[in-house]
Amino acid sequence: MNTQIFSLSNTIKLLLCSAFLFMITTPFTFAQSSKDKRITEFIDKVHKELKIIPAISVAIVRPNEKPYCYATGFADIEAKRKATNSTGFYIASSTKPFVGLLACILEEEGKIDFQKPIIEYKPFVDLKEKSKFAGITINDLLSHQVGLDNNYLSVRLAYTGEYTENDILRITDEESIPLENQKEFNYSNYGYYLFSLIIKYELNGDWQDLLQEKIFKPLEMKNTSARVSDFKEKKLAKPHTNTSGEVVEKSDFLKTDKTMHAAGGIITSVDDMTKFLSFQINKGELNDKVIYPNTVIEKNQEQLTSAKHKGIEIFVGNGYARGWRLGDFEGKKVIYHFGAYHGFASHLSFLPNKKIGISININHSLGLYIQDLIASYVYQIELGNIDSAASLEEETIKALKGKIESYKKYLDRHIKKLEERHWELSLPKKKYTGIYQNKNLGTLRIFYQDEKIMYEIGNVKGIATAYDLEESMRIELTPGSGVIIQFEVKDNKVIKFYLQEDVFFKIND
Repeated sequence: MNTQIFSLSNTIKLLLCSAFLFMITTPFTFAQSSKDKRITEFIDKVHKELKIIPAISVAIVRPNEKPYCYATGFADIEAKRKATNSTGFYIASSTKPFVGLLACILEEEGKIDFQKPIIEYKPFVDLKEKSKFAGITINDLLSHQVGLDNNYLSVRLAYTGEYTENDILRITDEESIPLENQKEFNYSNYGYYLFSLIIKYELNGDWQDLLQEKIFKPLEMKNTSARVSDFKEKKLAKPHTNTSGEVVEKSDFLKTDKTMHAAGGIITSVDDMTKFLSFQINKGELNDKVIYPNTVIEKNQEQLTSAKHKGIEIFVGNGYARGWRLGDFEGKKVIYHFGAYHGFASHLSFLPNKKIGISININHSLGLYIQDLIASYVYQIELGNIDSAASLEEETIKALKGKIESYKKYLDRHIKKLEERHWELSLPKKKYTGIYQNKNLGTLRIFYQDEKIMYEIGNVKGIATAYDLEESMRIELTPGSGVIIQFEVKDNKVIKFYLQEDVFFKIND
C-alpha cells in the first residue's frame, strides 16, 4: 500500500514537472521557430526579387541554440543544380582568418616566432635582395604592415596560375617594391603570400595540408578544403556573372588548385562554417570539447594595428588582428572578414560578447552588396530588435533593387562602349596571333577563332576587343578589369607588345 502511494506520488510529481518544463520551454521553441521562419522568408524574398543572383547560402550560430543553415537557388544555373547546406562556395579573402589561426597554432607549437624577422627564415635568408625584407616579422605579414607589395605575384597566384616555384621565388626577390606609406596598414594579399613561402621552405609543408591537419579535421569540417580538386563537381557552387544587364550565366573563369593561395584559397559550406564560428566564439571549444587552448584563439583575434575599413556600411572597421578585421556594430564589438572574387562573395562575422555569428556565401559578383544587408537584418532579429528588422525589410529590398538596376545600367553602358570602339590595326588580325612572353607575367597566347581574336594566359582566357589607339587591343588579365596592349610592328611583322611598362616578346607564331 505504502509502495503504491509512493509510486503514485512520484508519478504526479513527474507529471507536474513535465508540465512545468513544457510551459517554460514551449514559448522558447515557438519563438525560435518563428525567428527562423522570419529569417528564411526574408532570404527567400531577397532572392526572389533579385533575379540575377543564382544562390544565397546563410549560416547563423547562437548561444545555447542549434545553428541555423539555409541555402536557396542554384549552385549551377546552367545545370539547374540547387545549392544545399553542404555545397562548397569559394570564400576568397575570408580565408585569411583560417590562415591567421594556423599561424597562431604553429606559434603555440613553437614552430614559428611572431616577432622574429622573416629574413631569418627560409626562403628569405637565401634571397639576393633580402635587405628589402629586413625588419619585417610574421606579425607584420598577418596584419598587412609589410611596407612592400608585388602585383606580379597577385596576377600569377590569384588569376593565371601560370608559374613554377622558381618563378615565385625570383619575382618575390626581384619585384617586391616598397610602399610610400612604409609599414602603415595597407590591406593586400602580399603578406599571406610570403607567409605561405615560410611554411613551404622553413617548415617543409604546404599551407593547404596544414589547414586540413590542424583546423578542418579537428573541427570536422568535411565539406571544406584549400584544393579545388578535393571536390566533386556536384558539390561545388559555380561563379556567375552577367553578360548584359539581364542575362546571367555561369562564368568560364574557374578556380584551380594553382590559383588557390593562402590569402584567398578555401572552399567551404555553411554547415561547416557554423563549426568554425562556434569554435571562434567559444575560444577554442566545439561541442564542449577543447580543440585548442583559448590563448591560441585570443591571439588569432588580438588587435595588432588600427585599420579603417573604407567603403562598407554594415560595420565600422577600426582594427586588424592576425587574419581578422575588428570593428563595431551599433555599439557592439564585431570580429569579421569579407571575401570577393569574380563570381563569388562571402561574409564571415560574429559578435563575441553576444556569441552570435553569421556566414553568408553568394555565387555572383554582386553578392558583396547583398550579404551586408542580409547580415544587418539577421543581427537585428538575433538581438531582438524586431522594429529595426521590420523597417529593414522594405528598405533592404528597395536598396538592393537600386543596386541591381545601377549594375544593369553600368553593364549595358560598358558593353555599348566596347562595341563602339574601332580596330586600329595596320595588319590583318591573324598577323597578331602567336606566343608572347614576359619574365614576370608569363606566357600569353593570342589566337584567331570564330573570326575573333582570343587570348590565353594560364587560367585566364577571353576575347580581345578593339581599342581606339594605333596597334592596340583590350584584354582582361583579371576578370572585369581591362588593360590595353600595344603592338610594335616592324617590316610587316609583329615583334612584341607593351602592357604598360612590361614588354611581351613574340617568340613564335
